[in-house]
Amino acid sequence: VLIPFSPQSAEVSNFSPKVSLDLHPLDDVLVYLSWQRGFKSATYNIVNVYTQPDYVKPEQVTAYELGLKSTLLGGSLRFNTAIFQTDIDDLQTSSVSLLSGGAVNFENAGQARIRGVEFDVTLLPMPELNPGLVMLASASWLDAKYTDYTDGNGFDETTGLNFESRDFSGNKIARTPDFSGTFSLSQTLETAVGPLEIGGDYYYNDGFFFLPQNSPVSKEPAYAVINARVSWLYEPWNTRVTVFGNNLGDERYNLQQFHTDFGRADTLAPPRIYGLRLDWEF
Repeated sequence: VLIPFSPQSAEVSNFSPKVSLDLHPLDDVLVYLSWQRGFKSATYNIVNVYTQPDYVKPEQVTAYELGLKSTLLGGSLRFNTAIFQTDIDDLQTSSVSLLSGGAVNFENAGQARIRGVEFDVTLLPMPELNPGLVMLASASWLDAKYTDYTDGNGFDETTGLNFESRDFSGNKIARTPDFSGTFSLSQTLETAVGPLEIGGDYYYNDGFFFLPQNSPVSKEPAYAVINARVSWLYEPWNTRVTVFGNNLGDERYNLQQFHTDFGRADTLAPPRIYGLRLDWEF
């Protein structure tokens, strides 16, 4: 034994209820108010070469939501919306330090809060004249911040050193954009050889930080992605053939960033892609 560690153990229990009050002012309209608890179990940082494994406390979430779900205009419009607040105690976050002898190390932010508004709409704009035309839209606005994170660890890209116990209170929560939204349009045509669908969708994300310290090097700028497709369903065989194009604007953005003492490694999202897909259901 070169480096002795003392044994550690922990026992964690949790009760996560949900309470919801539902009201139907109309047959196709639901208004609801809910309160619920969520839980992520505790863990240990065990991939430490030189230091004692340390305990990471469980994460607990309390969520409040007021929402509306509705089907209107004789079924041609579906509209759902909600406002919500999520309070998080001991939010589990992670950092990477290779020089300190570990890989991915977790720690607890004291408290965090997410407030938001979201909606989604499905519309048949011409249900009688053109029932195959469908429009979909969704969006969310988030105000997500660490309200108490006074003991944050990370990597300082200006000095090249690791730091401990830095105050991240007031910073944006990692990977949470202020705004994101989608818009889709599809047209289905009935033909003599089966239904033909032509569609496209647009996604926008106004950017976020990959790290709780909100350093410029961890910033993901705003990006937009456009996809399109044409598909044909051969009903006797229940087989669909789809020609598609993803990321038609060839937008360059990151799916992930990996920050270490030695710099930043990016995992890029796929570039412009064209393809042919065959689906057979049986």
